[in-house]
Amino acid sequence: MRIYLQGSGTALNLAKNVKNRYKGRIKLNHAMHMVAHAFGYDHYQQLKSMDGLVDPSSTDLEASPEERSARFAQYIQAITEYGFTTEEAEEMISTVGIGGFWGAAVSENETLKRTTIAERALRPSPNKMQFVSPLDLERFRVNLQGGVETLGIELPIRTRHLMAKLFGYESFPEMYDCAGHGVPSAPDSHVSPEALDARVQEYLAVLLAAGFSEDQGRELLQIVSYGGWWGLEEGEWTREGVRARQEGYVDRIEGSRSWRRLRALRPGDFGYRRR
Repeated sequence: MRIYLQGSGTALNLAKNVKNRYKGRIKLNHAMHMVAHAFGYDHYQQLKSMDGLVDPSSTDLEASPEERSARFAQYIQAITEYGFTTEEAEEMISTVGIGGFWGAAVSENETLKRTTIAERALRPSPNKMQFVSPLDLERFRVNLQGGVETLGIELPIRTRHLMAKLFGYESFPEMYDCAGHGVPSAPDSHVSPEALDARVQEYLAVLLAAGFSEDQGRELLQIVSYGGWWGLEEGEWTREGVRARQEGYVDRIEGSRSWRRLRALRPGDFGYRRR
């Protein structure tokens, strides 16, 4: 789709803003071609040659919702072809707007629309699990966000809503409202081997549907933990998830002391007491 500007100065100023914001990532002449490509031209000189020849198109803010969505997708595709991730492209559009083109109002609206669709499409785990308190829930969410960033995963949904789906809820607000009310669920460290195996398969099913590979999902389950949730050790569950784990894990009563091998409790672990 070709978008006609009032003058090539709009594209040039956008390119300058991109170059200044992403110093060392892109040179000005490359930024000029990238912006021109985003507006539907092969290169900047082609865009410049149209100055004064045709009536300008509506700005992004003036465009209809349907056209704005199509433009946004075109901008993202063009920017990612210059070595930026989709997330970086969305950030770029939201921070270097000028003259009604690009800008936070356009980017946030389209990103939220696309994210909301993806969140609704992702099915939650079949079993709802309830955290002890909203504080514990929020601390786990922060750790989950850190784990996703460590793995470099680019998610189609927001991390807090991924967390809600992992623990059986349609949305994060629903999960948050349930935390601290009623009887909390036993964390992963205090359920039987069979129950943990079943939970792991449910966690992985959601992670795979969200775009993780199986190895990435398993690594996330290992590096993220809080309050007895997750923090699973390598080999702690069977790969197929259908066989009981080795003897030595099955001699405790569910809900009492940990089913997992004894190890020093850390702050945030279920049962931790500061001395």
